[in-house]
Amino acid sequence: MRKRSKKELFDDIVQCLKTGSKNKNEIKNDIEANWSTVKENLALLETLNLVEQTGSNYRLNNAKLKDDDETMGGVPFSNETKEHVKHIASQLCTIWKQRTNALPPKTWLQKSVARYAQLSGDDQIPLAWYLFGEVAPIHLNPETLSCTQNITINREKGETVVSEFEDKSKDTLLSYYYEQAEKHDYLAKLEADTALNGDINEPRFVSAINDILFYYDFDKGKKIFEILQEMTSYLSKLTIETNIETGHNRRLFEQLYDQFWMTYAKNQYKLTFHGGSQTDQDLVREKLEEDLAKPICDFKDIAQSLD
Repeated sequence: MRKRSKKELFDDIVQCLKTGSKNKNEIKNDIEANWSTVKENLALLETLNLVEQTGSNYRLNNAKLKDDDETMGGVPFSNETKEHVKHIASQLCTIWKQRTNALPPKTWLQKSVARYAQLSGDDQIPLAWYLFGEVAPIHLNPETLSCTQNITINREKGETVVSEFEDKSKDTLLSYYYEQAEKHDYLAKLEADTALNGDINEPRFVSAINDILFYYDFDKGKKIFEILQEMTSYLSKLTIETNIETGHNRRLFEQLYDQFWMTYAKNQYKLTFHGGSQTDQDLVREKLEEDLAKPICDFKDIAQSLD
């Protein structure tokens, strides 16, 4: 039998337990794996709260089998990782409030957590580039943050982070962060967004989305590159040949553009993800691989709806 990936083993165990609770020996026989493999993967599934142990039997935690709504892209993270990120974020919020008499907005908080991870070398904080740049891909709401961990962050580095971001507007914050990281593709995305504000500046938009693709590392994924290349060509053609200023056409065009960026950003998520536990890293990459393999909307079908 070929060696199965961690995601495949998890899926096999989940399918096995969908018929009812079972003990380790029954699971071992059902999924045709050895004892140590079953033991190791059940322990990991328990850590992720996907499986619960009752006596000697294991059963599914059905409430957790859906995509995780606490994380960006619905990827699975262990509770320990999520709690650690929330704790760091909570302490950064305290520093923000002490310095500015207000809590940071969500985007500022995400950038602060990411920068704190860089400055402190805290590799328990998972990081990835996604839709709006580098983030700890766990949804953080400054108004409702709560955590159970009790650790102390490096106050000096926390102050440094807040002082770096506290006086910046959202557009300035994003462009500053992208420039510091030399992420020219994300800077080009800001340029494309600007070209779509108000009356569309067609030449500026076409130039910007082609720049996004120019900075894509072809060696990191030929298939995704080809999909993005087709999307870019189609968006450029529609921008030049179709009246996309009308309400109906504008909405459809922006749907195509959003799909283009979601595909690009999800691939960046997979390529740049690091930090957290090794289990987090394995499962996140496999979940994103699975998502990227799903059929993407047919541009031509949507475009045919344009007037």
